Amino acid sequence: MKRRRYIQSLLSLIACCFLLAALSSCVKRDLCDCCTPEEQLVDYNLTLVFNHMKDTITTTYSTKANSDFIDMHAIIDIYSDDGFPFSTDNQRMERKLHTIPSVKKGKNTATISLKLPAQKLKFLSWIHCGEDNKHFDVEDLCAVKIKSADEPINDSKYAYCGVLPVDISGNEGLTINDTMLLETPFAEYQVIANDLQKFKADYNLITTSDLRTKAVYSMWLPYGYNVMTQDVNYFESDVSFHYNLSEASPESVILISDHVFISKNSKKKDIEPDTEINISFVIYDKNKNIINGADNLAIPLKQAHLTLLTGAFLTKEFAPGSIGIDDGFEGDEIVIILPD
Repeated sequence: MKRRRYIQSLLSLIACCFLLAALSSCVKRDLCDCCTPEEQLVDYNLTLVFNHMKDTITTTYSTKANSDFIDMHAIIDIYSDDGFPFSTDNQRMERKLHTIPSVKKGKNTATISLKLPAQKLKFLSWIHCGEDNKHFDVEDLCAVKIKSADEPINDSKYAYCGVLPVDISGNEGLTINDTMLLETPFAEYQVIANDLQKFKADYNLITTSDLRTKAVYSMWLPYGYNVMTQDVNYFESDVSFHYNLSEASPESVILISDHVFISKNSKKKDIEPDTEINISFVIYDKNKNIINGADNLAIPLKQAHLTLLTGAFLTKEFAPGSIGIDDGFEGDEIVIILPD
């Protein structure tokens, strides 16, 4: 009798395990494939469109030409948009991953084919370089965060994002083609020394490969981004990083280059900056000797634009607050006015 009860309990346990496995497989398979009959699904072709290193981002002094034809990786999160208060915890239905090979400078497209339930949905998408995505925490696209400030957000960490609400109710069994436009959430800036030849002559140097810059943000730096609202949603204080000097021409060298999150809702007129950052930096050699530096530079930024600050940062001394910056934003370059 006891043996029969034991066998019955064991069979019940095995049946429960199979049921849980079936439910788990339902979650892991394509969206609702196992829960909704094929004829009630919508064949949905979503084309992602983004402008890699778009024309509004100036390539002057930049090494962006070297980043042509790179592989990028897309994340597409699919959410139920049922009209209730939005929650990323209980409304994300599925995450799709897609590799975009040989991305070139300029306009790029990538099409992802999906089978979706005929209802209201919302797509969130994020495209980044590097399959391992070591630069951003993207577990939740409503709370993207920079993983580390040890180095600046350089070209290899560039990203694009977008949000698209759709209503495909009543389209069961049909094929729908749609397009989603993605934009960069960043503004970029570079601080450039244009006195490289004089500096090399003064120090009897052939190259600047042994020099580095330490930059410190004197502000709460935007450090997280919500793709859903397209707003900055997290900040860090006391952020600093080191930058290896990069000679851009015989006369100039890039001292600092970084990307900063910009809220899309802060965008202003074309000739006005969206926001500004405050940064100080020192240039030092391999023996930790300080070469030069500048304090409290207020740098105006604009989404999808490059701000260039040029000046004799290697050979000229600057008293705090002595640098005047043109605060207009006609074009992409901001001109530093050096004191006499």
